[in-house]
Formats: sequence, C-alpha cells, structure tokens
Amino acid sequence: MASDSKLYRVQMLGSFSITSGDDVLSDTAGRMQQVWNLIEYLIVYRHKGVPQSSLIDMLWPDESSDNPANALKNLAYRARTLLSKSLPVEKESFILFRRNSYAWNEAIPCEVDIELMERAWRSANTAPSAEDKLANYLEAIGIYQGDFLPKSLMEEWTISLRTYYSSIFIDCVTRAFDMLISRERFPEAVQMCEKAVSLEKFTEKIHELLIRAYMAAGDHASALKHYYYVVDLFYSEMGIKVSSQITNLYNEITKTVNSIEADLDMIEEQLHEVEATPGAYYCPYEIFKNIYRIQSRFMLRSGQSFMVALVTVSDKDGNPPVTAVITEAMEELKTALTSSLRKSDIVSRFSPTQYVMLLGALTYENGQMVMGRIFERFKKRSTAFGISLHYNLLPVKPVM
Repeated sequence: MASDSKLYRVQMLGSFSITSGDDVLSDTAGRMQQVWNLIEYLIVYRHKGVPQSSLIDMLWPDESSDNPANALKNLAYRARTLLSKSLPVEKESFILFRRNSYAWNEAIPCEVDIELMERAWRSANTAPSAEDKLANYLEAIGIYQGDFLPKSLMEEWTISLRTYYSSIFIDCVTRAFDMLISRERFPEAVQMCEKAVSLEKFTEKIHELLIRAYMAAGDHASALKHYYYVVDLFYSEMGIKVSSQITNLYNEITKTVNSIEADLDMIEEQLHEVEATPGAYYCPYEIFKNIYRIQSRFMLRSGQSFMVALVTVSDKDGNPPVTAVITEAMEELKTALTSSLRKSDIVSRFSPTQYVMLLGALTYENGQMVMGRIFERFKKRSTAFGISLHYNLLPVKPVM
C-alpha cells in the first residue's frame, strides 16, 4: 500500500487536472504535449500495464527513431518530475516501469471522473427502483463537465473515448428528462437541459429536450426564443437546417401561444424589443423570408422601394475559404453589416459563406455606395487572411 494516504482527484471531462488538497497539477499551466499525453493515457488505462511498444505507437505514430525505447524512458522521467513537483507523494512514484510495461501506480489512491460517471450510468441501468435510476442518471450528469480531454483533441487515441463519454452523457440526459417530466419536476428538467445545451452545443436532440422542458414548464416565450437560436446556430455554423422534430415543436409552441395569450397587453409586451441593438436587425433566414414577402406585398400600396443584396466571402481565387477562416471572417462581416446599415434594414445568414440583406428606400446607385461602405469597414476590422468579398444587388419586385 502507498505510504501517502492522500486521495488524488483526476478530472478529464471539460479540462485536465489532478488535485489533492491544496496541491493541483493542471494543463492550464503550460502544455508539454507529449508529457501530458503520456500521463493522460496511463491514467485512462491505469488498471493495467501498457507495453512500451504500444506507448511508442501512440506517442509517435508517424515517426521513426533509432532508439524509441530510450525516447520513451526520457519522456517518462519528465512526466515523473512534473508530477512530483506539483503533487508531492512520499516514497512513491506515480509512474512505474515493470516487465517492459509502464503503468500508473495503483497503490496511490485516485478518483477519476470518467470512471465515476460511467459507474453512475451503469448503476442507473441496473438500479432496483425508478428513484434510484433517476438519482444515478443525475449524478452522472453532474460529473460531466464537457469534452473528454479537450486540449488533446488532435490525439487519435482520444477520439473514440470522447464520443463514448459524450454518448453516455446524452443518454443520461435523455432518460432523466423523461423521468423528471413524468414527475412534473419541470424546473429541474429545464436546469438540466440548459446545462446539457451549454456542453453539447451541436447535439440537436439536447436542444429539442430543452424546448420541450420550457414548454412543459409553461415558459413558451423561452421555448420560442430557443427555437430561433437553434435554427440560426445550425444554419450559420454548419449550413444545415434543423430536423422536422424541431420544426414540429415550433408549430406546437405557436399553437399554444395563440390559444392562451388572449390578453393584448401581454402580447404587445412580448413583441416589444426591450433592448434594441444599434444598426440593422439580424434574424434567422426563415424569418428573413417572411419579412421579405411582407415587404414585397406592401410595396404597391406604400410606394417604397427595396433592394435585396447578397454578400459572399471567398479566398483570393474565388473559392470558399478553409473552415477556421470562414468562422472568423463571417463573424467580422456580420459586425460590419449590422453596424453599417440602418435599424430598418434586415440581415440574415444565407449559407456558410453568405449574408443576405433587405435594404429599404434605395436606388441601385445608393445600394452600391452602401456596399462600398460595408466593404471598407470590413477591411479595417478584419483579421482573417486572404479574404475577398463579392456582392449582388437587385431590386425587390412587388407582388402584383
């Protein structure tokens, strides 16, 4: 047994750290990638020794070395030194070497969050009562703080484990949601789903559950607000539309709102934009289409003219930029558009590399001037390298 009885708590979900009392070793203090990689791998597989050949393949998958065993030995020495400086332990080493294998020293008491989460999940699946099931699901959900080893995203060995622990979390949320709703514990369901959405931003099922939780709690305004958020998120970030399940929820929300909000003062209060942002109005594309159609119907009577503009981001050769550049450039372009246009103008994301705008009371020449002003503002603000902007401008045709 270890001569040091201190318990070491290891976090691998959301970030990586080892803590014991006031002693903390965290990957925020600097990133010696291969040292951290070795420590993390040995902790994950701490209940068995890992042959040095397996570690060499994991640490240097695409490299050859004249003496890989010696390179691994030096890396293990650096890892032991880092651990012992931040986490003193008497007469023990965290990393052992026996019979051509390296292992995390099981004699040193450790509590690892991924093991606790999986244990709670498995206990829920075999629990004798419904209340025990729910308690275990909620325990597992509480342990999950985000992606498995997020600073090791590029390490091949972490990919399948990241998916695995994420799937456990989503399964726990889904099952706990049904149980909380059936028990009319609506505030808990909302709180749980809000946490889940913050951690699994691009998991559509989680967004669906949050909308359902808001509806069950009678908070239809929040349900509708989150629907619009999801539509814009998936279209702007990934260029895809939400599923029919989410769209059907929108229909349910609007039917419910229409049936219960009979008081006109209450409706007006919800419609009123309390904190109007300066510049153009930004909205999801589905809403943009409705506004466009209303304005085209109104044009004959009002005599107003409107222009529709499309701005496209490309690289210098006219091709779509790489993903990382698109994200940065589109956010900067959105700021340039909304800050350069009037409050009565409308802006929406049309595709991953395009924004569409509805501009009021403009001639074609005025529209060209507006676009020139936007492009100039973008150039001053943009930090994205090698980006070009292109635009098309057409008058809106009135509905006859």
